[in-house]
Amino acid sequence: MAQTAAQICSLARQIAKCPNYLTQSGQLLNVILEELAQDYDFEVARKTATGTFNTTTVSGPGNQYIVGTGPNELPSDFLRAERNEIIWYLQGVRYVLINFDQAQFDMQVQTAGFNSYPVNYYVDMADTPASPPNFYVWPPASGQYPWTCRYFPQKADIATPETSATSPWFPNQMYLITRLAGE
Repeated sequence: MAQTAAQICSLARQIAKCPNYLTQSGQLLNVILEELAQDYDFEVARKTATGTFNTTTVSGPGNQYIVGTGPNELPSDFLRAERNEIIWYLQGVRYVLINFDQAQFDMQVQTAGFNSYPVNYYVDMADTPASPPNFYVWPPASGQYPWTCRYFPQKADIATPETSATSPWFPNQMYLITRLAGE
């Protein structure tokens, strides 16, 4: 049976012999869970998002991108895409998009009327968390083809974990207890 956040905090405080650090244990548990989500890719946390290429918008961040590049909205909890897992489909054939950084993307030809099948993408995280992240494709999509993105999310903090009946998303509870006691 999964331990709750409150139970993990309590056990860690007992091991560390500091029973009065109630709030601190909860804060540190959230910090540990955030670090795990930021630094490691756990299959248990992976999610999938789907959509179709946006072929109607004509602007991008800091530049005027051409129609067909995006923005293509990702979920608000998007942290990073799994390697080779932003894909799109054309008549049942799966095409893998290759990641660019924004500088590489900005060097590509942006000429009106230039549309094709997308090969590359970059994710714009600049406005996050104020708005959901977007990804842009190059060459610009020549149609509203369906895409799928397998990604790792940024997990939300547990509200007052030191008293919460919620179980943390991370399945290795012994690690959480030991790590929290050490912190």
